[in-house]
Amino acid sequence: MLSRRAPRLRLLLKDNDAGRIHAGQLGSRCPALRQLIDSLRDRRILVEAPLALAQMFTTITLQLNIATLV
Repeated sequence: MLSRRAPRLRLLLKDNDAGRIHAGQLGSRCPALRQLIDSLRDRRILVEAPLALAQMFTTITLQLNIATLV
């Protein structure tokens, strides 16, 4: 966003398109990764339900496929 006052350039909205990790499921399938999962700095990456993974996958897939048509 541009403004006439300082600061002239501002970030209005940042979309969080980071990947998602179902920590419980990944940790149970790959116990060696549990420590790495626990050390993630951006906790928004972690989800607790499969629905969140499906929503992210669907959103990104649709955006990329629709972009090729436009």
